[in-house]
Amino acid sequence: MLYVNNASVGSVAFSGQIKKPAAENNSSGSRSYNEPTVMAMGCNPKGNRAQTDYKGGCFTAMNLYNLKIYNQTGCVASYEATRNVGALKDLTGHNDGNVKAEDWTNEYIQLDGKDDWINLGQMSFRTNQVTLDLTMELVTLPSTYKTLMGNLEGGGVSLGLTEDYKPYMQINIGGSYDNAKATTALKKGQKVHLLGSYDGTTIRLFVDGQLVASNLQMVIQ
Repeated sequence: MLYVNNASVGSVAFSGQIKKPAAENNSSGSRSYNEPTVMAMGCNPKGNRAQTDYKGGCFTAMNLYNLKIYNQTGCVASYEATRNVGALKDLTGHNDGNVKAEDWTNEYIQLDGKDDWINLGQMSFRTNQVTLDLTMELVTLPSTYKTLMGNLEGGGVSLGLTEDYKPYMQINIGGSYDNAKATTALKKGQKVHLLGSYDGTTIRLFVDGQLVASNLQMVIQ
């Protein structure tokens, strides 16, 4: 499922386990060779680094207020941007975030869209349930697809934006990427609550309390 401000904006039906994100399969001078891909905010990761080889850039200019991550056992990570500079404290005690950004306020962390991102560590969802819960706002509008948070690398999950600023929830099930995508674009400076989830059969997307899209596809057996 994917939600924005508690409203369902997209729904797609599937069945299967979320595939584990792959480790980086070449060093590329990054020193993250064979390291498992981490969960990241503000970019798509590769191994233990930002995947900077994307055409058009990989970083997203955004303000992060808070986020939570759930699997079938419940909440496995919870973050508030008002925590100490340099380490985004996980309120569940599992995975403190390594913040690579300079601009913090009393309310949010600002990621500049140039080289800022947050490394949340390894989070493999070898399950059939996941929820990504994010409150953020865009600082600038991207010109290409962007990852808001996720660990997509031959597997994994993510919340992202299309090149026309529409949010989506994407997962890799059995080696195939599928998503639920909103039909309404986000606006620059719009503080928004996004929540995407997968319950083992359906990807859903909610935006601002109102259902704006629903897409039922064939179930994968």
